[in-house]
Amino acid sequence: MTFLTAICILDPVGRSRYEHIDRTVVRFRKFDRRLADGYLRHDQPYDCAGSFKLEGAGFVLFESVRTDDPTALIGLPMIWLADRLLQLGYLLP
Repeated sequence: MTFLTAICILDPVGRSRYEHIDRTVVRFRKFDRRLADGYLRHDQPYDCAGSFKLEGAGFVLFESVRTDDPTALIGLPMIWLADRLLQLGYLLP
């Protein structure tokens, strides 16, 4: 399964727009009811798209995850965002 996460920065000073789409390819394990029930009890991921969290115990659901930026699957491609903000001259913590 492929997940796409998009981000756009609008720079009002330079009147520029920066866009990025991050692609994450996930292979799920063969479904196992016991594993799924345990995961749902542990993480209670009902507020997430697809009801899984890679950052929690959800890793047990996956066979593999291919991505350049694992934060994108969590919600926002922070590696790309930090890089772009630094290029624009913003200081980051």
